[in-house]
Amino acid sequence: MIETKIIKALLAYGLSQNKTKVYVAALKVGTGTVKEIAEQAKLARPTVHEIIKQLIEIGLINVNSRGKRNLYIARHPEKLENILQSYERHLTGALPEFLSLFNEGGHRPKIHFYQGPKSAKEVWEDTLKLKNKILKVISIADVKKVFSKDYFDHYVPRRENG
Repeated sequence: MIETKIIKALLAYGLSQNKTKVYVAALKVGTGTVKEIAEQAKLARPTVHEIIKQLIEIGLINVNSRGKRNLYIARHPEKLENILQSYERHLTGALPEFLSLFNEGGHRPKIHFYQGPKSAKEVWEDTLKLKNKILKVISIADVKKVFSKDYFDHYVPRRENG
């Protein structure tokens, strides 16, 4: 159960399935060789060796050399948060350039297609950001299937307060 939650979080973080397996295996092993981590991860040793190189580059695994042997240690899980914060700072710093490229792209349609309950809620939340009048064409029967009455009791004041 806990391991499943960890795996889902690492996949959402952007690690591949195999990188996730190797990092989790390294956490379990503590300090170990490629062979020990590969056995724990149930992956081929050459595959694990390549993945460990990538995880070292990302900063999730450290290497200690003891003689001719390399021992690998998973970095503390808090390192994940530090890496995410670093990515966020880089992305935030580059956002003006992203927006500049986006705006140079010419005409963009204002029509978006959404599907499913999660997307429907996203549409309603997006309307809270708009300052002008909103015209909607919507099936009330469908809305009642997706949203609770409680949601709309809170939505209307939020929309009015803009």
